[in-house]
Amino acid sequence: VYTLGGRTGRLSSEVVSSNSLEEFDPRGRSVRTQLLSGWQNVSARAGHTMVEWVDGSGRRHLVVFGGAGYQATSEDADSTGGAGEVPSGPLLADVASVDVLEAEWSMHNNTGAGPSPRKFASAAVWRGDVMLVYGGLTNDGSASSELWAYNLTSRR
Repeated sequence: VYTLGGRTGRLSSEVVSSNSLEEFDPRGRSVRTQLLSGWQNVSARAGHTMVEWVDGSGRRHLVVFGGAGYQATSEDADSTGGAGEVPSGPLLADVASVDVLEAEWSMHNNTGAGPSPRKFASAAVWRGDVMLVYGGLTNDGSASSELWAYNLTSRR
């Protein structure tokens, strides 16, 4: 089981960056944290969806879509000098992946029409290399009924 990014609370200090990946082994009941390179190109996020994909050469990737992006700024400070609450950041419609073996981020510059930005969508891998993304909440807070198919091999 993998976790990546997200939030642990309401404060900007509680937004988890995209620089590490946590892997939970339910059999051994252990957690391993793996630092990732290339994370500077991927914004911290919560409400994203993530699937595991094995490419044609057998390499495992964790593919992330969308969510709400976060960046801590001085505007997040509250009157007591604390970090303050984090408003929901801009919704994202980007695709990025982590090569599990290399522990490295890669942005997908997908070609073709993309989906609308959203958070809390569902996703699955279909037929080995197609990521299906369904639903989620859009910028105006309404539920999306959009289904988007993204070919992970051709990146479109």
